[in-house]
Amino acid sequence: EVCGHDVRQAGAAHRARVAYVVGDERSFSWRLSGRHNLEFFAALHGHAPREARACIDGLLDQVGATDYADRPFREYSSGMRQRFALARGLLSDPQVLLLDDPTRSLDPAAAAALRALIRDRLARGAGRTVILATHDLSVVRAACDRVAVMAGGRVEATVAPGEAHRYLGVSDV
Repeated sequence: EVCGHDVRQAGAAHRARVAYVVGDERSFSWRLSGRHNLEFFAALHGHAPREARACIDGLLDQVGATDYADRPFREYSSGMRQRFALARGLLSDPQVLLLDDPTRSLDPAAAAALRALIRDRLARGAGRTVILATHDLSVVRAACDRVAVMAGGRVEATVAPGEAHRYLGVSDV
């Protein structure tokens, strides 16, 4: 179940409540600007052009990418690409946001900024559920309220972020 609905029977309307953002995004056109890429994806979501522009402007502000929106996507750093991937994931205003290793390949400053963005604006500030898949315990401590430890595709335990290292039997360094 997701948001109280059986996902096998819920249909497309319910699936739109869930967005997935991968850590190594490859579906953006590198020749287009970040804004034009988002306009393209907004059209795929059925947004009218005027509505899309307003939505995109708000999302760019939310993810801290407004100043970079009109540059070609190929000029973006890994951290900026990840911010645009998050903006794209938020186009449908999902209730659940699935993030696959969002800080992978980011420098420490960009990773810290992204963790704060996820925690403060995308989850707590927006009241949505954010599910992070990561092996990085610093991400867990900085961005999560609860941790589900998985093995073999099953949840083995649910622990507090500060307890994950103990459950896993690793040092908290």
